[in-house]
Amino acid sequence: MDYNVILSLKAVGDLEAIVRYIALNNPEAARKVGQNLLNKTKELGQFPFKGQIVPEFNSSDIRQVILKP
Repeated sequence: MDYNVILSLKAVGDLEAIVRYIALNNPEAARKVGQNLLNKTKELGQFPFKGQIVPEFNSSDIRQVILKP
């Protein structure tokens, strides 16, 4: 059973800002980074406890996934 992954408006805005910033120098790298970030978040649908609990929210329902460069 897959879980529903919902990206907050802030997360979507942050993703767009990251991709725009990288695209200034390397549009292809920006596309890859953006896609990798989206793929990582989608993995939470199948593995909901894979990410870390976000300390600011202290809820097991809210997770963060860190993508290393």
